[in-house]
Amino acid sequence: MLIVPINRGGAKLDMANLQSLCYPCHNRVGHRIAHEITNTWLPMI
Repeated sequence: MLIVPINRGGAKLDMANLQSLCYPCHNRVGHRIAHEITNTWLPMI
C-alpha cells in the first residue's frame, strides 16, 4: 500500500493512508520526504 503525504494530495482522514511508525523510522521517512521535496522545488539554474 502506498502512503501519500497530505501535502502531496493524500487523504487526511482516509484510514488506508495512515502509517504507524516508531520514532527513528518516522524521522528517516520524514527526512527522505523533505529531501525529495527540496530537490523538486529548487529551480534549475
